[in-house]
Amino acid sequence: MCVATAFGGNLHRDGGHCRLAVSASKPGPSRRNQEGSHHPNAGQPPNSIYKGLQSERQILKFEALAIADATLPERIVLVSTVRSNEPPVGIAVHQRGPGTNDCIQIIIHGVLANHESWRYLTGSLSSNFDLWIIDLPGCGDSDKPDPKSLAADGYSPGAMADRVMQAIEQCLAARNDSPHLMLVAHSFGGMIVLRMTSDPELRQRHATLLRQVDGLVLFAPCDVNVNQVNPVFKPIIKLGGLKAGIANALGILREAAAGSTRNGCASSCLATKETADQRFHILAHADERRAARAMLIEAVPWNYKENRPDWDGIHQLEANYRNVDKPCLIVWGACDEVLPESMGYKLAAEIAGSKLVVLTNCMHSVRSEEHTSELQS
Repeated sequence: MCVATAFGGNLHRDGGHCRLAVSASKPGPSRRNQEGSHHPNAGQPPNSIYKGLQSERQILKFEALAIADATLPERIVLVSTVRSNEPPVGIAVHQRGPGTNDCIQIIIHGVLANHESWRYLTGSLSSNFDLWIIDLPGCGDSDKPDPKSLAADGYSPGAMADRVMQAIEQCLAARNDSPHLMLVAHSFGGMIVLRMTSDPELRQRHATLLRQVDGLVLFAPCDVNVNQVNPVFKPIIKLGGLKAGIANALGILREAAAGSTRNGCASSCLATKETADQRFHILAHADERRAARAMLIEAVPWNYKENRPDWDGIHQLEANYRNVDKPCLIVWGACDEVLPESMGYKLAAEIAGSKLVVLTNCMHSVRSEEHTSELQS
C-alpha cells in the first residue's frame, strides 16, 4: 500500500512510487492556480461567453465561501487501490478539517469535475464534520490511467465504487477511532454511491465499512435506467485528441466549457470563470479527457454493437436498489437540463426510506446554487 500525505503541498510520483513535497498553506480565494486570472480573456471573440462570466472573487457570496475553503487545514492522502488484472490506481483523498470530529463527510464528485467542485460547501461544513473529498480515478490529484490499460469496465460506477471504498477503508485504518460516515455525492458520483450501497458483492466485501455509514446525501444522482445517450454528453464522448487540439487552438474549447458552465446554473450570475476553467482544463488535457469519456461510456450497461441499452444488465442493477438500507436524501434542481427531475422521483420510489427534496430555480449544479442547508440538517 502506498500512502502519501501532504499539508498544503503537492503529490509527486516517480514511476510507480509516490513522493511528497510539502509547502506551507497560504490563504487565498482558492487552493488551485486560477487559470482564468492567468488567461484574462486572451484570444476570445467580442461576444465571448467566457468574457461574460464573473470571477468568484467578484461575487461576494462565492468569494467568502472560496476563502473559507482555502483556509481549511488540509491533508492529502494518496491511497493505492487494486482490482483483478488491472494496475494499481492511486486515489487522492483530500482530508479537511481538524481531523477529530466523530462524523466524516465522504464527498464524491461527478464527471468533468474534481475535489475543487465542492469548494463552496466545505468551509461551512467543516465546523461540524471532518471532510474527506475524493478525487475519482482520472481526476484531480488521483492517478489517471489510460482506459485501455484497465479492464473494459475500469471506469464504470462499479469499479469506481470498489476503489473508493478501498481508499476510505485505508484512511480509516490510520485513525484510532470508528467515526460515523455520511456519503455525499453529485451526479455520476451519486451513481457510484448507489452502487457502493446496493451491489451485493461490494456490500459483502466492504461490510465493515458500510456499518459505519449513517446515511446518504445525493445531489441529482444518475439512475442506471437510461435508454439513450444523453445529448449533453455526446460532444464529450466524441471529442478525440485531434479535435480537442484544434478546438483549443481556436479558443472554441474554452468557450464550450464556459457555455456549459453558464447553462448549468439557473442564474447566469452564479456561473464563474473558475468553474469554466476547471472544465476547460479537463477537456484540454488528454489523460483527464479520456477518463471523462470512459466514465460516460461505461456509466450504464450498453450494447454498443446494436447501439441500444443492455436491458438485462440495467434491470439487475435497478433491482439492487432494494438493498440500499441507509437513510437517503436526494436533492434535485427543478430546472435540471442534464438529468430530469422525474429521475429523482423514480429513484425516491425505488429506494426504501429515501426522501426527495426539489429545489426551485436550480439546475444541475445544485450543490453550488443552493448549498449547505441540506447537509447540515
